[in-house]
Amino acid sequence: MKKILYGVMAAIAAIAMIGCEPEQSTVEGPKITFNPEKVTLAAEANSYASVTVTTDATSVVAEPQNDWIKADVMGKSIIVTALSANESTTDVRKGSVKVTAGEAPAQTTVTLSVEQSAKGAASVTVTYSPASLTLLNKVGDSMEVMVSESDFTVTVPAADTWLEATKNGVFVTFTVKELNPTTEVRTSNVEFEFSKEGISPKKQTYAVSQEGNKEEETVSSVIGAPYDKDGVKGVIFWIDPNDETKAKIISTVCHGPQNWCNPGFEELEIATTEDDGKANMEIIATAAGADIAEFLSYQSCKNEGEGWYLPSKVELGYLLNGYYGVDDYTVLRTDNCKTPLQMANPELCPMGAAALAARNRFEAAMISLGGAKINQKGDDDVNGTTYLGSTVNTAKISQVAYACTGGPRLSNAAKKADNPQRYTRCIMDVSLK
Repeated sequence: MKKILYGVMAAIAAIAMIGCEPEQSTVEGPKITFNPEKVTLAAEANSYASVTVTTDATSVVAEPQNDWIKADVMGKSIIVTALSANESTTDVRKGSVKVTAGEAPAQTTVTLSVEQSAKGAASVTVTYSPASLTLLNKVGDSMEVMVSESDFTVTVPAADTWLEATKNGVFVTFTVKELNPTTEVRTSNVEFEFSKEGISPKKQTYAVSQEGNKEEETVSSVIGAPYDKDGVKGVIFWIDPNDETKAKIISTVCHGPQNWCNPGFEELEIATTEDDGKANMEIIATAAGADIAEFLSYQSCKNEGEGWYLPSKVELGYLLNGYYGVDDYTVLRTDNCKTPLQMANPELCPMGAAALAARNRFEAAMISLGGAKINQKGDDDVNGTTYLGSTVNTAKISQVAYACTGGPRLSNAAKKADNPQRYTRCIMDVSLK
């Protein structure tokens, strides 16, 4: 009898404890979708495809679940690459990538299915990078798409007079011809027709959208977008992650080629900062004193007007990130991804397509403002254009920071007065309100 009583009491106590436990709070994770929803790769090694990710999260991580798959997050795209060939002549190889959006505890994890065609399969899959695009509601805004096949025609529906398509090899540039008069996003289903045997279907559509018209005139808050407000023009290359109303733009004016300073002044000791170009302008002026006219890069920015300054080393890094649409430009620091021509070749640079599209959009934004291109060199130049910064090398004061658009790379070893083949580009802090 005692054993039964004790058992009943214990059960009641357990129920009471369960009832007293606090309810577990649940945090809803961010939404995430893919376009296309499934990746199909060719049988060959290094075949790749681009997937557009739509999410309200600020971070996305892609983790391949198979050793033959590689996945690189490039801005709003995931580049999925087959590291090896599918040697089977009958079976499609299947795998997946685990994609996580957001930070704990507000995370969402979704599986992206990946298939690789059998060896010798008759069908040929066409890939577009990016998988779709959205243009700004601004006449002249343009963006380039890379297609995995070159033998095709592209046709914009006759009713979509707001959009123009121009083909150049495997690239198609889409350009806005008319403003969108409505507040709704509008989309054109552009037709691609392929002639190569094995491609099915021969006719395919590609979605090109245009932002809706804002009720109030505002400045676009997108990295790589043109900024034109109150007489100030430039392209947005950085947005404060803690305050999206604060941004940095790069000027439409390119100065040079020129030295950082004239010979005879390169050994002047100037204790600049690594991350504050605006403060460095004051430091340089104080150190130079009456000789400030000898400091050419400083003068270039000073002469552009109030608010313009010579970027620090850290800010030059921000510029490279914004130019290529990546969080860290060093992911492109490989021997096969140094030039636009290399980046356009998926066999050489699988992750290059999305970065090249971002770079082309950045250049198109600069041209739309009447500015000089960021890359002043040809598309086969491995170094691109070198831009000087305001951070002086503390180990060797005759040198300063510089950024190369080709490569891309960042260093502290540019000679101040003995290499006039470099350029100066000024930046400004702006508000996106």
